[in-house]
Amino acid sequence: MYGGRLLLNRTGKIGVITFLLALTLLPGVTVVTASSITPWFRSVESAGNAYNPVGVHWSGHQLIVVSSIYPSSSSRIYGSVMRLSLGNGSLVNATVFLIQGFGDTIPGSSLYDTGTGALYIAGRIIRQYPYANSAFIAKIDPETGRTYWTGIFNASLLGWNALSFEDLCLLDGYIYATGFYMNNVAGNEDILLVKANSTDGSLLWAKTFSRSNEQELGYGITCAENNVYVLASLSYNNGRIHRVAVLDFSVNGTYKWGREIGGSVYMSTGDIEYGDGIVYTLNALDFYSLLLGSIPILTAVNATDGRILWNKIENNTASIINFQPTGGIYYKDHKLYVASFDTDIVNNTFIIYDRLSLAKINPNSTVEWFYALGGASLDIYPISLYIIELQGNNIPVAVGLFDHPGLTRGTRSMFAAILQNHMVPTVYTWTNGENFSNLTLVDPSTPKNKTIVVPYYGNFTVLVKDAWEDATVTNRSIPSSELYPVSNTGLQWIPGNLVYMDPATVYGSLQYHLAIANTSIVLSTPYSTVGGIILTPPVEPVGGTSQLAATATLSVAAIILALLSRRAK
Repeated sequence: MYGGRLLLNRTGKIGVITFLLALTLLPGVTVVTASSITPWFRSVESAGNAYNPVGVHWSGHQLIVVSSIYPSSSSRIYGSVMRLSLGNGSLVNATVFLIQGFGDTIPGSSLYDTGTGALYIAGRIIRQYPYANSAFIAKIDPETGRTYWTGIFNASLLGWNALSFEDLCLLDGYIYATGFYMNNVAGNEDILLVKANSTDGSLLWAKTFSRSNEQELGYGITCAENNVYVLASLSYNNGRIHRVAVLDFSVNGTYKWGREIGGSVYMSTGDIEYGDGIVYTLNALDFYSLLLGSIPILTAVNATDGRILWNKIENNTASIINFQPTGGIYYKDHKLYVASFDTDIVNNTFIIYDRLSLAKINPNSTVEWFYALGGASLDIYPISLYIIELQGNNIPVAVGLFDHPGLTRGTRSMFAAILQNHMVPTVYTWTNGENFSNLTLVDPSTPKNKTIVVPYYGNFTVLVKDAWEDATVTNRSIPSSELYPVSNTGLQWIPGNLVYMDPATVYGSLQYHLAIANTSIVLSTPYSTVGGIILTPPVEPVGGTSQLAATATLSVAAIILALLSRRAK
């Protein structure tokens, strides 16, 4: 537990039992143990609002979820930070923010530094749809609302230019971020890569990389061993074909090697992760079948020279007419956890439901276990995955998009979930006030035939088999002569002002629906409405002391003084 280690180091004499007691007295803090954690699933929604989660993190005692929210009552898009309890996902705190003086603030990715407790958020600022005129990185304290710094790449003076940060990583005290920047002379996007000091936000360098007359966009990034690995999307034939690529840069921004993955099949980017000398990427093969669809593909690349070690696809021929978020990957204890989506078909219909799937895969590509979570009339699309280590146990937590028939028109719901770290069929009783369905955890690898009726085309028999299977995918090396640095004259790195808004006004009536992996538990109420009682962290200047921090200090101090007083007697 990070908070425990830091507090023990700071106080020196305080014991573990006393520390746990102190934590129970802090506002919004609940002490949890690995044995007390059971899987749960919560949907988060407000009537008419649209959510898009981009990251989930573990602070040492709470979950942190970063998202964007598009309220039905506003023409603005806001950034959002939620803090949830680990035990059952209940809402502890929620805030919304904008970059002052600009337009819509849309987070693209987030990163939590367990050493300092700081949360980094990167994204884009839109002034007029669909062009992103600015990109931002912000460093905040998710528990106190303190803003350390906000840096903005401003391209407003350059005409219609797309500019965005899509992902970021932290290495040796420096933030690296990737995204894209459209040169309005050529009219094509180029890969954007920047390096900034994590302490004060000062920019060290910014570089863009391009190919001749095509689009190149940076979507994912991971840092390790003095290397910066970027997951990029490359277009060919005027955007008619898209392939993905793993690009290796030095910490000075020098291009070292690149490996392009994909041939004539349209591919879309997903996530990238480093582990023990291997770079893993999760992407999607689109237009894979006759009926059109997406299939997740997992690729392992040698981190030193870019050689492809293996490819696996989640072979699910039922993934049709679906172009959804691919999912997330996380490397922990020499194992790769993969959260993606697969599809189930209602027999004799053309009705398709997407499920969340979770796999545990070894570096040699063997699959330890694999399961799917879903239910009738429900669609679940994972976006971000995190593995919490708690008392020697690994606990998977995921966030993503969630659709169900009870949603008000125009609403897009999100979910947060604690998942099982093994394959045991389980029913998650999901109560949402309408009681129309259960979430069921199943083993999807057993083949089964299903008949679907396609309008105007007749009946098709589809073999529904979900399994991570070996695959061969076309790939090639990208020489430095093909991907070269280009000038980005005109980009301005300027300080920004991140301002918190009234969350009750933005969220409206925020509803939390709970699913628990225990059918004997009955919720007393279908949901709780918390829109009117959301706590807002105070916005304070650098060096200030928040009320929460002050209360925490007093709580711990009171316990220490009480113990010392008892010892003196």
